[in-house]
Amino acid sequence: MATMLVEDRRKVGAEVVHGHDECFSRASLLLTNMGLPNGLLPLKEIEEVGFVKETGYFWVRQKQKSEHIFT
Repeated sequence: MATMLVEDRRKVGAEVVHGHDECFSRASLLLTNMGLPNGLLPLKEIEEVGFVKETGYFWVRQKQKSEHIFT
């Protein structure tokens, strides 16, 4: 279901970047611009980051699932 949701959002003119270094920079910038803490998401082995400017929707796709516990 999540994959279908992302695919639907992409059709609305999303900016998409690939490759870990570029994706890491873009994800960090998006978090900062939205007023969220830079360490909010575990950003390991990122393959894709997408952003729809009109709606503010963004996603981060990683190679493997990761879990993060806030303490």
